[in-house]
Amino acid sequence: MGAPLQVYSEPSGTLIMSGIRLLLLAASCFAFPSVSSAQEKDASIVTLPKETGDPMALSAEGDPVLSLGLSAENYTAFRDVVASAVARNPSVEEALAGREVARAQKDEARAGLYPDVIIALAGRETIDREFSNDPDNVLERSRSLSRYDASFNVDQTILDFGATSARIEAGTHRIRSAALEVDAQAERVALAAVASWYDVFAYRALVDLSETFLVDQRRALAEIEERIAGGVNAPGDLARAESSIALTAASLARYRRQLAGAEARFTELIGRPPPPGTLRAPDPDVPAVSVDMAEYLARVSPPVEAAREEANAVYDESRAAKAERYPTASVGVRGGYYGLFDEAPGDSYDIRAEVTVQQEFFTGRFARSDAQKARADAAFARAEAVEEEAAREAAIAWADVRALDAELTALAENYMAARRTRDVLAERFRYARGTLFDVLQAEDTYFSVAGRYIQTLTERDAARYVLLARTGRLLDALGIERAGPLNGRN
Repeated sequence: MGAPLQVYSEPSGTLIMSGIRLLLLAASCFAFPSVSSAQEKDASIVTLPKETGDPMALSAEGDPVLSLGLSAENYTAFRDVVASAVARNPSVEEALAGREVARAQKDEARAGLYPDVIIALAGRETIDREFSNDPDNVLERSRSLSRYDASFNVDQTILDFGATSARIEAGTHRIRSAALEVDAQAERVALAAVASWYDVFAYRALVDLSETFLVDQRRALAEIEERIAGGVNAPGDLARAESSIALTAASLARYRRQLAGAEARFTELIGRPPPPGTLRAPDPDVPAVSVDMAEYLARVSPPVEAAREEANAVYDESRAAKAERYPTASVGVRGGYYGLFDEAPGDSYDIRAEVTVQQEFFTGRFARSDAQKARADAAFARAEAVEEEAAREAAIAWADVRALDAELTALAENYMAARRTRDVLAERFRYARGTLFDVLQAEDTYFSVAGRYIQTLTERDAARYVLLARTGRLLDALGIERAGPLNGRN
């Protein structure tokens, strides 16, 4: 399968750029002005519009390439696709299970606030025995054939210098971290779903352009053969056209393979095949932000908050480890009832109260405390690094959106100028006032700009969703429920 476009992680579009370069290489080999039969296809097919008799009166309205930027998928349908990917993704299920683990660990820590209660029932039945008259067997011979005893122990720690409370606090922070990690993982999956959508959208557009371009080339080949037979064109033009057709066919086969891979990835991630006639994703309905606000939002996004909460949990564990270096005090009650089923009259039991003060020596607790403190320092440093990286990625994503918006506007104007130039030169050539070289150059430029426009449109749209993910707003924009608090922005 072909590699994914990965427009969600690299808005510059490395792989899609490579694909468009191949397509443009095919275009540069040969292009001939003709009425494209692809115009008769379904309106959803991406084609280059045919030439017009009045190039200077051209309008962008209704242009099939520029229309890609004006139409978008229904929001509800798109949101359902992304939500389906999030709901069924195993990594999200793993994060949810991690949250349950954190809750159970906190409950385990809270158990230290309550007494430890142990109730035991011990009994024995003698199957067979026989003793000699040896005086050393007096104790064994005096033991009853059957005996059942009940006992209980109740112990309560009354002083541990805050070790239990620190573990409970650590559990609280771990629950928050796990919940935020669910949001972070859901956001990653949602962004991957958006990228998968654009993989299909972009490759389908490239396949459409390749197919219609190949149809035009084959039609032009027949026209050139007629012109060669009439002595208008040189025989060398035929070889050039045949070579270009072969290269375009190879590129088309490659794009079809890559499209098949994109559709397979879409099906694996979403759970169903991509719908026919995929349009670009709808524009996110969220307020625009400044670069400073983008950096701030990134600093309180789920991955950053999860790292902070994890660091706080490790710090609280270091507090607990430090408290364990000091003595502990506990009180307890122990008792037993002996001979539960004895026939002899009278009760045999005892109940004792105990106070224990315990201090461990030479057990490595001081070293463990120092190690835990170092782990806490490392966790805080890691959280700070995650925060700085998130702010940097948000600033880059914000700059990408601004730059791609400006580039897309310029390319739309460039596209119309290239289309107008192509039509002008085609008209001149029809009236024998232009050269074939000029027409080929115009077709090449026009096709190149069309491809660049589709590439930039895809990158710009993807960059918007990347910015939402970098600032922690993607789930909100798609109406997907969060699992963890985000500084009151739930």
